[in-house]
Amino acid sequence: MDDFQSALNAAIDTMAADIDMACKRRLRDTKWNLALEREPCLKGAVSLRRIVHALALRAAESVQEGRPEFRLHPNERWRWKYHRYLVAVVRLNAALAEAARRGGFRVRDSLTRLPADNIELPNTETILQWERAALPDTRTPESKRRAAELMTTFNGWLLCGEHFSASLVVDLAEFSAWAEAEGIVTRGEIAERLSAIEDEFMAMQAIAQDSRMPSEDQKQSDPQDDADAPTEHAAPEEATPPGPPPLIQKWQESEILRVLRERGYDPQRLPRGPAGTPGPKAEVRASLDMTPAVFKKAWERLRWYGDIADA
Repeated sequence: MDDFQSALNAAIDTMAADIDMACKRRLRDTKWNLALEREPCLKGAVSLRRIVHALALRAAESVQEGRPEFRLHPNERWRWKYHRYLVAVVRLNAALAEAARRGGFRVRDSLTRLPADNIELPNTETILQWERAALPDTRTPESKRRAAELMTTFNGWLLCGEHFSASLVVDLAEFSAWAEAEGIVTRGEIAERLSAIEDEFMAMQAIAQDSRMPSEDQKQSDPQDDADAPTEHAAPEEATPPGPPPLIQKWQESEILRVLRERGYDPQRLPRGPAGTPGPKAEVRASLDMTPAVFKKAWERLRWYGDIADA
């Protein structure tokens, strides 16, 4: 328990140190969690939470809409994108639950096909607490840490707490007709957005699967690899969705980023060292108590996520 708590505290500290990048990764993780149905659905049905998710992403796409005078640093936009996403989710949840009660569309239980008359709204109190802690008006070290703590509680793997239960489904055609008539979406927009999210997820899953066994060209393309680094021959792994990794993986990634910054490197602009000389990757690997295989996988995840990049 002590080791787990220490790892959790380290992960929270890392998130608090760069809350904007933490928001970027949390939004990405939520996107992958809800890319596909996690429970069996009726034919032609889709979970209500995935529809809310798709429409909330639409709100996050235009983070500075209506505020041209408010200039944000590129990284800082992620906190506002995540904020807009959460606000949109809360508003959509309330509006859709009320519309369903009034008969705008039917909500059913995915397992029994029975009408779901009692649609319980997700608890938004934690989201409101996060909003107060994470936005610029109260951006103290204490508020940043509080924001990071809250982010670990309301959006875990397969448990997107700000969304409806995965068992609540609607008929896609019926719901789309209602939403189009209400002017919420354009014709066919919901199906197009859901399809785009699924396609992007499958493409990223293929990249993740390929990255576990890189080709010789891929190995040579990483300038941070040492010429004398041992070659790992890992057994093929079963493909898994690129959702939020286990806590220990987050800790491994945060340790790599921490050491890079301590040594004066910008993780987003890693220099290319002369051929045959140790680069930032070798320096970090020598400083951490990780096996070569564990370090290599953590480094590859960071590259894939976009948390580290060459100058």
